[in-house]
Formats: sequence, C-alpha cells, structure tokens
Amino acid sequence: MSLLRIWQFNGAAPTIKALSCLTSPERNDILDYICEAPLFDTVTVNERDFLLTHSGLGHFDPNKKMSDYTPDELLWNRPRLGTEYFDDITVIFGHTPTFKYGEEYKGRILKTKTWIDIDAGAANGYAPALLCLDTMEEFYIHTDE
Repeated sequence: MSLLRIWQFNGAAPTIKALSCLTSPERNDILDYICEAPLFDTVTVNERDFLLTHSGLGHFDPNKKMSDYTPDELLWNRPRLGTEYFDDITVIFGHTPTFKYGEEYKGRILKTKTWIDIDAGAANGYAPALLCLDTMEEFYIHTDE
C-alpha cells in the first residue's frame, strides 16, 4: 500500500481540506515544518524518562537503536494492548484511538506498564486529551456546542 493510501485510510481528508484553505506560502511553511520535525524525542520530567513518538515502536527490540527505526515503524505502528516496551522509559504516543483497545478505554487516555496512548479519539468526536507529565494528571477538553 502506498504512503498516500495509508494516509488517506488514516484520515487525511480534514488535513487536505484545511491545507487547501491556506495560501501557498502558508501551506509551504506548514509542510516545511512537518518535513523538519523529529520522528521521536525524549524528555525527562521529575526524574522519569519518556520517549515521545507518533505511534509507538514498530518491530520493537530493546537492543535496537532509536536511529535504526524506520519512519514507518514510528508513524504507522499500532501496538497491541499487551505490547511491552522498555522497563526504564515510558513510551507516549497517539495515532491509535484508545477505543480500538476496548469500550472501557473509549474517550480516555490509556496507561499500561510501559506505554501511554494519549489518542482519546478526538477525531472521532471524543474530547481531546492532555497529559501533564509533571503530575501525570489527565485533562479532557469539553466544549459546549
């Protein structure tokens, strides 16, 4: 499957529509930003280490260097509920709406032993979620429409 088809399957339409409303320089600025954005980052908060990725780690191997992961492994992965990553660093990602793991997770951040999925399903009508790494407190943005 081509990258364009994968993107379209994963909800490209709203992004394409929004980009089409912009001027060419605005669109180019956004596309340049996306092309230059890192595929992952690490942060330490209150002596706890976090690895931030878009979709977790495809073909995970604890001995594999982060620089050896392909863009596909960082952008299109969908971990299973039982997937375990590192013991000493928590992986935080989105991409997979938490309701895909079961009804009990819909509209909520999902925390496991080694990873946290912060995609509470905003693209599917659920409240956007934020996670404060200082306190691990969850916030949900409810709007009155």
